[in-house]
Formats: sequence, C-alpha cells, structure tokens
Amino acid sequence: TRAVRADQVLVVIKELTGRWLKSESWLPEATDAATDRFMRSVKSASEAEWEILKLRAIGAAPFVEMGRTWSEQIERVLEVVESAHRAGRLRDHDAAQVLKTLATATGENTHTVLRAAADLVAGDPPPIERLRNVAGSMPDAVATASRFVNRADDAIRAIEDDLYERRAGLLETENLEDVTAGVFAAVGWLADAVEDFET
Repeated sequence: TRAVRADQVLVVIKELTGRWLKSESWLPEATDAATDRFMRSVKSASEAEWEILKLRAIGAAPFVEMGRTWSEQIERVLEVVESAHRAGRLRDHDAAQVLKTLATATGENTHTVLRAAADLVAGDPPPIERLRNVAGSMPDAVATASRFVNRADDAIRAIEDDLYERRAGLLETENLEDVTAGVFAAVGWLADAVEDFET
C-alpha cells in the first residue's frame, strides 16, 4: 500500500505553496501551525514512498534487457512457466496465471521506465524532485514490474531446482548458475530444457 496518494497531495501543495514549487525549496515558511504540520507530514510520506520506489527499482532492473522489447521478454517468461507447468515441473500452480495478470497490467515501455527509475534512485535528487516522481505514474509502473519480475524469478528458480534434481548424475559438470544468470537471460535455455522433459 502506498504511504500517500501523492498525486492528490501534490495538487493541494501546489494550491498552498505555488511559490515554494517554483523556488525548489523543500519547506516554505508556514503561515500557521496546521500548514507546517501538513507540509512536514508530506515530506515524511514522500520519503517513505521514495524508499519503496528505490527498493523495487534496484531489485528488479537487473533482470530486464534493454535490447529486447518488454513484450518479447514477458512472452518468453510466460512460455517457460507454462511449459514447465504442463510438464509437471513447477510446484507453484498459480504462477502462470498470476504472471499473465501482471503482464497485462504493464505497458510496452515498462523496461525503460524500470531502468529510468533505477538510474533516478541511484542518484541523490533533491526532495522536491523526489516528490514530483513519487506523485507521478512511475511508482505504480515499477511496483507492477517488480511483482512480475519477483514472481517470475521464483518460478524460474523452482524450475532450475527441478532440473537440478532430475538431471543429477547426468550433467554433474554443468553449472546451471553460469547458464541461467538471471530470469530473462535464462528463459531461452530453460524453454529448451523444459521441452526436453515434456517428451
């Protein structure tokens, strides 16, 4: 749950402190105690939103590839998960449906938004810039992408574990960690592996 509906709060802030937004100063000189308390609560909520955005963006961004379209990436993930489910290689029976639902809630530019968010939080923008970003569409887009990536990562790891178990003794010298260095980098190889086990 988001700590504050920053989009709505920003409207109020603009009405109360238009001069503040132009000056880039974080806390204006309050005209009364109530306004002062309100502005300080906005600062606290904005910082909480920023930390959530930072955690999600940094955690999910490494799993996406900028050289491939987002639709291609999610298509390959879904293909692997569905193939593994049909082959009985995935204990999480809800994974495919959950991932489909999350995928439909993302846009074609999700991977670029995620990368932009990761670059943004890696820096140290001023508080007003943080507020502007958490008040926009970025947090929701990153949250959905993060949920997709995390659920996909769990599913891929479960498939890897199954492959380890079933191929133990046959490919003892093969290091699957080297082959599957991440969710999206792994899906091509895993798709072939799952197909082999379907036959």
